[in-house]
Amino acid sequence: MTIFRQYISPSTRLRHLIVETEEGGEQTQFFTHAPLVGQYANPWSSLKNPFHMANWTSVHTHTSSDLLKLWSLQVPDHHHANIATPLPSLGRRIIQGEIRWGNPMEVKGEYHHIPDILQAFCEVWCPKTNTLLTSVGELSISLWDLHILGGLPIWGALYEEIVPEVKELVGSDEKRIKYTPRTCEYLFAAFHHLRGANQEVSFSKWISFWCKKPQRYEAAPPREEKKSARPESTHNPSGGLPNTTRWSRIEERIFSGLGVKVDKRDETYLGAFLSCWLCAFVLPNKEGEFIRPGTFKMASLMESGKKISLAVPVLAIIYNGLNKISSLSQLNQIKVCFLIHYVYGWLAHYLKTHYAFSNGSFLATMVVYSGEGGARYFDSNDVRKCIHGGENVAWTSTMLDKTHPYFYVDNNHGKLSRSDVDSASSLRDEIQVIIKEMDCKDVDISPLKKLLNSFFDFAASYDQARSTLHDMDVENARKELFVAAGERLTNSMFEEQDKVEDVSSLRHSLNNMKKEIRALCKRAQDLQAHLAAAEDEVEGVKQATLLATQEFDSCYDVDLTNDLGQKREHLEAMRQELINSKLYLD
Repeated sequence: MTIFRQYISPSTRLRHLIVETEEGGEQTQFFTHAPLVGQYANPWSSLKNPFHMANWTSVHTHTSSDLLKLWSLQVPDHHHANIATPLPSLGRRIIQGEIRWGNPMEVKGEYHHIPDILQAFCEVWCPKTNTLLTSVGELSISLWDLHILGGLPIWGALYEEIVPEVKELVGSDEKRIKYTPRTCEYLFAAFHHLRGANQEVSFSKWISFWCKKPQRYEAAPPREEKKSARPESTHNPSGGLPNTTRWSRIEERIFSGLGVKVDKRDETYLGAFLSCWLCAFVLPNKEGEFIRPGTFKMASLMESGKKISLAVPVLAIIYNGLNKISSLSQLNQIKVCFLIHYVYGWLAHYLKTHYAFSNGSFLATMVVYSGEGGARYFDSNDVRKCIHGGENVAWTSTMLDKTHPYFYVDNNHGKLSRSDVDSASSLRDEIQVIIKEMDCKDVDISPLKKLLNSFFDFAASYDQARSTLHDMDVENARKELFVAAGERLTNSMFEEQDKVEDVSSLRHSLNNMKKEIRALCKRAQDLQAHLAAAEDEVEGVKQATLLATQEFDSCYDVDLTNDLGQKREHLEAMRQELINSKLYLD
């Protein structure tokens, strides 16, 4: 089980989140910061010069009629620019001889083939207006472009990368609703399990830990040099989600090891993917290909359904990176980190620097421009015609392609917007008051009354139909809940069947082991009997050996005595012969 606790350094007073397990071992420490929004956010100090205006709009009179009024939207920092002063750009500084390109711009990774395009793009970028100053007009990357190209939400909660304190991580409100989804705790537990000696977890290690399925997409085919036509195919993903399958046993062991509840496995898996997506694609930084624990809170909120404004920080980082390049004093070595893949998608979409593939129903627009495989080739002259000259620019309604002020008049009379139709019934009382005032005058307004009554009858019918549709939506939602519950029940039945099969297999193995143990016990008894018989035989052999030894000893003594007598007789005979020989000699 993973344990979270708070620690405040007595010397520096810095706050830390400590992650450890019940078994002990090494701890993982994270610096914590107060959030900008949420339950434990510090109150914001009031601005000294707030962007406040009494009127957000100003009225103008049209030249053709004094009765026709036009409205324009004001901005908080509205001021008149000095159009006599040229706007700054890197290209202007190069023309004036203040700076020049040194080594060719190096772009690492998938976009290493576009240095000329990126150089021309940076040359016409104006850091003062955050626009491209082309010869045909001003262009820029907008929040709407990031929403359309990358699918990033514009509105939503503020995006912030912080490690929450323990009270925010595990706490809940009076209704027992957690401030931070439970998924966030599981992501910190996984990071604690995977972190190395340097307290870091790489992308590859994170993906290998969570994803145990085979690779789905093959590597892209090698690119042919100087391709002049769109490739016939690509290995890009289709964007469609495969049918959900049950978790494998390896994945279930991962969830069990982290203490993830069964009903939180899908959310935890999605949160792990989103944290990697935020670190690797949406908001990568120069620190390297490592998982940032500060993304866990945002990833867990996103998987729970909360919309986070991602387009705003992405656009701010793009602007900041391009402005840094435009303000460099030397262009020999450019070390600026910004989100080039979104710039690349914008160039491909609006300036046609890329061959587009047919997009699927689930794909963001930038995905149809498949990186290196479909990029067009430009030499130094062609690329400046494309970027500086604005050839083949796809102008849209959000681009400033006009050289002088224009007034746009909403003359779509006689049509109600959706919001007006939805609130038509609520206007009936107000209209009745006006009708009564008009009825006091000597004017026949019966046709108007009839028309208004008819209109409000239709509005009532519309409200009733809308209410019925809402009830149908609620009923459909309930049916979907029932279907989801049925699917969960089916999965539970499958899991139960698997567990029953596992228990049956274990019981069968246990019975076999019992039989083997009984056979071994019987064998041990037989061996004990054989051992006792062998011991008896050994005792008998010992007795026989003792008797044989005694008999041998007795026989040996008898033989020795007989042999000694014979030798004595022989010596006596020899002595007698010697005596006889001496006598003979004498």
